[in-house]
Amino acid sequence: MANLSMDCGLIRKAKRFLSIFFVLLFFSSTLTSCYTIYPFITYPEDIATEWVCEDPYIRLVLDRYSPDYSSLEFCGETIDIDIGFLYSEYEVYPAGSLQGDSLLFSGEFRYSINKKKLIFTINHDYLFDGKYKKLVFTPVPGTEVTTK
Repeated sequence: MANLSMDCGLIRKAKRFLSIFFVLLFFSSTLTSCYTIYPFITYPEDIATEWVCEDPYIRLVLDRYSPDYSSLEFCGETIDIDIGFLYSEYEVYPAGSLQGDSLLFSGEFRYSINKKKLIFTINHDYLFDGKYKKLVFTPVPGTEVTTK
């Protein structure tokens, strides 16, 4: 009879261990899901720090290690910006602004590895007055980011 109660105790401990293990496994997979759901996304700041669009002429600087961080040169004027990337979407705001109030433009982006082009599709536009639906950027030679 003593062996039976000892076996039940071991079974309860094993069940408790397995349930804790699966709960931890669930939470760890949930916390890291942004990398496992979209592992194919390459973010522009991981490729180059400077990008140029020819039509219209726009120079985009993405340097997360600089105190100025990012800027956008358009029509001869340089605008300090905050740019956020999430999965395949982006949002561009003036630097230091409240993000919900002063959106410059936003939409979806993708990087073509074969053509070495960064393509911004514009869904919401408050900077270009609706003139552009797509911006195609190429990295400026010599500004490529090297990873070790």
